[in-house]
Amino acid sequence: MPRVPLLATAIPAELATEARRLAARLRSHPRPRELAREGAEMVVRLTAAGLDGYFLRPAKELGLGAVALGTVRVGLATAARGIALVVRRLVGGLSDDELRRLADTFEDLIRDEPRR
Repeated sequence: MPRVPLLATAIPAELATEARRLAARLRSHPRPRELAREGAEMVVRLTAAGLDGYFLRPAKELGLGAVALGTVRVGLATAARGIALVVRRLVGGLSDDELRRLADTFEDLIRDEPRR
């Protein structure tokens, strides 16, 4: 498959560490389905961090006023709640093999520094 450009944003180091640990547990657990709830919550947390990095941080850097920033925050919180509902349902229905692939996705998405 040809390489495609990716857009990256920073996430807290602690969140990246937790995602990597969960990925390892998903791979090694005899029944990853028992970790589906944790997997879903990790997707929700990573999504929230991504929304913050892609939308809230740039809005702050633009110097938007309090009202505009408040509007951005409300919009992002609403989007995050909707995404979380879907993610929890979808990840909750994944098979053991699909959850192991979710572990691969966590590690593919989390980089310590941008690729060059």
